Amino acid sequence: MANKSYILGLLLCILASDSLGGTPGTLRWRYGPLGSGISGACALGSDGTVYAGSADGYLYAVNPNGTLKWRYGNIWDIWGAPAIASDGTVYTGSLESYLYALAPSGKLKWQYPTDDMIYASPVVGPDGTIYVGSDANYFYALQPNGTLKWRYWSDGYGWTDAAIGADGTVYVGSDDSYLYAFDPNGTLKWRYPASPRLGAAFGADGTIYVGSADYHVYALRPNGTLKWRYQTGYYVSTHPAVGPDGTIYVGSMDDYVYALNPNGTLKWRYCTGGDVWAGPAIASDGTIYTGSWDCYVYALKPDGTLKWRYQTGNGVWTPPAIGPDGTVYVGSIDRHIYAIWGSAPLASSPWPKFHHDNRNTGWVGGPKTRVVRVKNNGNPVAGCSVYVNDVPQSQLTDSRGEIRIANLKQNDEVWAKKKVYTEPAVKPGHEAVGNAMYVLWMDTKTLLKSGSTWDWQPHKVSGTTGDIDLDLAHPLFKWNLVVSLQWNAPADEWPLIRQTLSEAADWFYNVSDGQMTLGNVAVYDAKQRWFPAADYRIEAETWLRAFTGWPIATYSKLLRMWIGGGVRFPLSWPCRVELGSADVLYDERVCIHELGHYALGLYDEYEDGNGNEDFPYRKGVFASLCG
Repeated sequence: MANKSYILGLLLCILASDSLGGTPGTLRWRYGPLGSGISGACALGSDGTVYAGSADGYLYAVNPNGTLKWRYGNIWDIWGAPAIASDGTVYTGSLESYLYALAPSGKLKWQYPTDDMIYASPVVGPDGTIYVGSDANYFYALQPNGTLKWRYWSDGYGWTDAAIGADGTVYVGSDDSYLYAFDPNGTLKWRYPASPRLGAAFGADGTIYVGSADYHVYALRPNGTLKWRYQTGYYVSTHPAVGPDGTIYVGSMDDYVYALNPNGTLKWRYCTGGDVWAGPAIASDGTIYTGSWDCYVYALKPDGTLKWRYQTGNGVWTPPAIGPDGTVYVGSIDRHIYAIWGSAPLASSPWPKFHHDNRNTGWVGGPKTRVVRVKNNGNPVAGCSVYVNDVPQSQLTDSRGEIRIANLKQNDEVWAKKKVYTEPAVKPGHEAVGNAMYVLWMDTKTLLKSGSTWDWQPHKVSGTTGDIDLDLAHPLFKWNLVVSLQWNAPADEWPLIRQTLSEAADWFYNVSDGQMTLGNVAVYDAKQRWFPAADYRIEAETWLRAFTGWPIATYSKLLRMWIGGGVRFPLSWPCRVELGSADVLYDERVCIHELGHYALGLYDEYEDGNGNEDFPYRKGVFASLCG
């Protein structure tokens, strides 16, 4: 491939002013009613699936558009939140005493019997170990295959959710009023009498933050000594969250949301109309989301003033999850899962929400997100599909041209594309190809040399931090074709036809410097349909060559080429046709050669034996066609 790009004389311009999403604080969708209320936080899968458990005994998987994907259960109440492992396995506990492991399809992988009801939410460590406590005094560590790794007994009958530090230390509270710190192998490191009610969170320096039944927020050093504590007006009823600047956010049963400075002093507090049980979640624009027993979901500004609030039908217990496009997901005691338009994705901070991340791993080193930003001529482009190793992400770029992607690794290949124009078909019978003559896509691939060849290649990830900027500058026209055979094709002919058209698409891509190819191609034989309006007609004749038929008058405009004309191929196609002793004409080249006449209005160009133009290209014809 050549080391330069061109677009056959066409000048492209993209206006990227479109935006995605609705007005922040308005409903995107809601799913329900379920059989009972929702008390545990939603978890978000890598494909955008929303997982939530209900007191009706079912774990629900809801598609990103708010429709049901599947549900699993008819078991006892599910009070905790699900957690998702890196392989997509979904873990949830129930009051039936079992911890369940479900495949992304909703099929049961295994279930592990604890000794009593599970109110706590499971968390997943860096090695895949699942940690959860039950009301039988035991705290469990399970292997990813569902076998016991270790367990620890305390005098308290129940356990809080666990949280896993950067070094793998597992922190969990017990009803015996202690916060415990365990090595990953189950050895006790220390315990501190903090009367914890819920799970812990971490600051950037490793400080452990936990709320207490004694009305205090505790800040503990990694060695288990007290750093400071702050008193609220009643039980601290949420998991803490930590913002990018180190601010600690918690809710209390005194109806307030608290923002505390890293030194333990009050920054501000905001009064809701009820107990605050929904742990705060922080967006990248600084918005703090939480819920209250007064039935509202709150969005607070970084200074503690109200941005907006959304009313559900009952109390909101569940800590919010924030999707890559800024959508806020919460459950309510009114038996519905809500998706509410937000303004920005989850913040990149030490602990921005309940259980750290949208998969609810509860691990400080859990899925890290990086911003992928798509621009064209310096302007953000919304609505781009983004691919990682050719796997599409579940969300599109937002109005800032951004999407957040978790766990990008060194040398992962990232690129984006967007459909910017569709030319309607002007001939009948093109329903199978979307009634489109061609579609123009733009993508972010760049022309790079690999060995002795050049090709359009995706961005390769380097490092583990920092934003990734992509330039939407590579055009790709995809031409759609309808092909009609004048006979009933036997089964052994179809593979050859498909192969030839596939080779033709590759050839077209190569000769256009990666800027044109075939898009949707529909092939019919006479048994299915034979009609003159096809773009390629393969006729039951044995004449020597393919040709394109259209009257000269149609040259005035490009689109007219597609009205009455078409490419005619002989019965011998597809095959290898030899012209003379040394000139071999390949089928895929014939396809694209004739498409050049038919679709692009190009003439043949010949030379005599001395290298002079014998049948010169008619200069200016293509420009007139596009005029």
